[in-house]
Amino acid sequence: FLSSSRDEAEETISYYDSLWKKIIVMWCYAEVKNDDFLMNLKNLHAVIPHSNSKNLDLIFKNEKIFTLKNKLDTLKSEKIKDYLKSIGWNNINSKAFIWQSTDKRAYLNADYGYEYLKISEWCDNNCTFCIIPNIRGRQKSRTIEDIILEVKNMINSWIKEIEIIAQDITRYWTDLYWWESKFIKLLEEIDNISGDFKFRLFYMYPDILTLDNIKKLKNLKKMLPYFDIPFQHISPNILKRMWRFYNEEHIYNLLDEIKKEFDYIIIDGPPSL
Repeated sequence: FLSSSRDEAEETISYYDSLWKKIIVMWCYAEVKNDDFLMNLKNLHAVIPHSNSKNLDLIFKNEKIFTLKNKLDTLKSEKIKDYLKSIGWNNINSKAFIWQSTDKRAYLNADYGYEYLKISEWCDNNCTFCIIPNIRGRQKSRTIEDIILEVKNMINSWIKEIEIIAQDITRYWTDLYWWESKFIKLLEEIDNISGDFKFRLFYMYPDILTLDNIKKLKNLKKMLPYFDIPFQHISPNILKRMWRFYNEEHIYNLLDEIKKEFDYIIIDGPPSL
């Protein structure tokens, strides 16, 4: 799907370039960019890799990054080419960038009563079919203190439902403390915050999700019984090829435990049976 998504991105970029809109290329495409394609754009203003994400205010003031001014034909093509090549796409040995509670953020979904809260950025799972660790970097978890501060900011912004999300929330903190997950401890801290709100959990990979974890989730007063678990497959052969560390028995045990502990549940991401 990487090639098809890149084609779609380039089709969209070309459309706006044909309208003579100023083009700023950001996020995933910037990491897997096609230099020849970008060289042919008439209105490319800047290419912003993830490592520059925290400097967006400076970037839009034409600082901290090479900016393509006016039309490409006013610049030496070799200079542009050298700049594009300087933005490498392989971040597998670098830590991911992540926002902190002190960074400016607009709660775009606050009017609807919910908002997303990222507790860590990107992933160390290294699934054989996935390019995310290469283009976005290794997992980087936020501290519990920083997350709690943003939860309080959300509550003060009249947000009633907090969507806790990461590439794999069950691995929260494993990059910081001897590979020990602390996602249950984090959820318990959030659950103890006073206020009229609920939270929902996204992307609990079954690799290290235990039956004991399910029992502890049951004790959380503010957690919605929504389980987004990307089982993805149940075939032992396919799971091994995907670099997954669970089997059919573990999947059924998890499902049975969830149904036993919770009277009402929603499960998203069922196994392929």
